[in-house]
Amino acid sequence: MRITFGGPIARQPVTALLSGRNDVQFQAFDTVAEAADNAGSSDVLVIADPRGEPGKQLAQRLREPGCPVKWIQIVTAGTAGLTAHELPQTLLVTNQGGAVAPVVAEHAMGLMIALNRRFDAFFAASARGEWQQKVEPAHRSLEGLTLCIVGFGNIGQELAKKARAFNMSIVGVNRSGDAHALADTMFPLSRLADALAEADVAVLCLALTEETRNLIDARMLAALKPQAILINVARGEILDQSAFATVMRSGHIRAAGLDVTRPEPLPSGHELWSLPNVLITPHIAGGGSPMTGKRIASVLEQNLERFRAGQPLLHQVYGPRP
Repeated sequence: MRITFGGPIARQPVTALLSGRNDVQFQAFDTVAEAADNAGSSDVLVIADPRGEPGKQLAQRLREPGCPVKWIQIVTAGTAGLTAHELPQTLLVTNQGGAVAPVVAEHAMGLMIALNRRFDAFFAASARGEWQQKVEPAHRSLEGLTLCIVGFGNIGQELAKKARAFNMSIVGVNRSGDAHALADTMFPLSRLADALAEADVAVLCLALTEETRNLIDARMLAALKPQAILINVARGEILDQSAFATVMRSGHIRAAGLDVTRPEPLPSGHELWSLPNVLITPHIAGGGSPMTGKRIASVLEQNLERFRAGQPLLHQVYGPRP
């Protein structure tokens, strides 16, 4: 089996898994684009979600007559950069099944703590050498606040576990609204505005689809409580950035933390940089833990055995099912 890997995510554990196998012809490249260029000599690609033009170009290669790629293992949570394009109906696409979820949830908690405890203001005062105990809005505790988690999949559930330790109430939102053991209340996505109205903090954890693109628009932002906090660790396209900018300038909500934006990288001079009470991290929520790579390699190893045996693959997001 010819397997091509590309990119920095989980490179070491995946290389360790595949390079020593006698049943695999393995090659690794520094970038997703280089791996995609070798689609014509690969049975399996192991890559991060190829967003933007790389995703479009890879989809074109996959549609070429005789392209041998049968399965693509995505090592990131999102897959829309590839699956948004027309793909061969026989192709299998899987993601990493929540391998990154604990770390992304940790990052969301970090943003939540920083914004509620006003670390931004206190760090700025510290840099100026000022003993400043009062800031506006004032710092506050997470305990007793209501957290609305929009998207109650792997990341949302990990976030709920962590928020419980801070004595927060949990409101969850998913497609069905079915009850969940980790949430005090669940809402269907069709009642998102009602769920947001209960939130002191709202965190976006849902996948990007045509249904969720610009989901958080002016109406949904208006539904948030005054002095609520909004955090996005999902995809920048889920948030209507024009409506968001208007709301932040109005002071309706307390603050926002964004790990994702559109475009990415966010260019110098973009209006998001200058909005008041907005903390931006450069799409790094999933980084920083060696455990993530080990979990990704474990998913890949299990799927390799399933693929060889003709069994259903774990975490399949596209393609025929047995």
